[in-house]
Amino acid sequence: MEYILGFVVVIAFSLAVLCWDKIRSVFVPELGVHFVVPGNLSKRFRSKRKIRRNSHFTVSDWVTGVAQTDLHGVRLRVVAANIERAPYRQMVYGGNPDALGWIKALGSYENTEGRLERKQKSMISRAIVLYDKTVDHLPAGASVGGYFNEVLDLEPVFTDLYPPDLIGRRASTAVFFHGLSYYMKFQLLHPSLVDLSFEVDSAYFDPVSFFSEAKSPPPPPPG
Repeated sequence: MEYILGFVVVIAFSLAVLCWDKIRSVFVPELGVHFVVPGNLSKRFRSKRKIRRNSHFTVSDWVTGVAQTDLHGVRLRVVAANIERAPYRQMVYGGNPDALGWIKALGSYENTEGRLERKQKSMISRAIVLYDKTVDHLPAGASVGGYFNEVLDLEPVFTDLYPPDLIGRRASTAVFFHGLSYYMKFQLLHPSLVDLSFEVDSAYFDPVSFFSEAKSPPPPPPG
C-alpha cells in the first residue's frame, strides 16, 4: 500500500504541475512585454523632469521587452482621462453594507445598531485615446518596442482634460480626498490572452503645463 500510495502521489503531483503550466500559460502568459517609465522622469514634487506640453516621447520609450511567443492581433492603446474622487460616509449594519435593505424589509431598522464607515468613490470622465495600434503578427523573439515606435503626442492631456483641483486632503494619508485629478494608462490587448495594463502616476506630469506652456509641435516620426 505504501508503494501504491507513493506512486499515486507522484502521478498526482505530475498532473498538477502540467495543469499549472497550462493554466499559467492562459491566465499569466509570459509575453515578455514590460511597461517602463522613461528614466529622465521624476515624481518628486519640485523636480523639473516632468511631462510637459513640449515633452516628446515615442511609444517605445514606455514599452520594452522581447516577445516570448507569437502574438497575433495584439493591440496597444494609450488612454487618458479625468478622475473625480469624493469621500462619503455609509451606514453599515452587522458588518454588511448590503444589510440595510433586508433590515428595512423586516421592519427592525430602528432597533438595529449601525456604524458609519468612511469610503471613497471614484468616477472616470472625459476619456481620450492618445494612441491606438494593432499589429497583425508580432513574432516570438522580436523587440516589442520596434513595432510601436510612433510618436506619442501628450498635448491632448493638457488641452482636452481638466487640470487637477484637489479640494481637500486628509493630513495623515492621501487615500481619502476629494477633487479632480487625471491619469494615463497603457493597455496591451489580445484576443485570447490576458490583457496587460500600466497606469502612469499623475505625479510624473507637470500640472503647471495646464496653464502656462504653449503648444510645441512633435518631432517628425522616425524614418
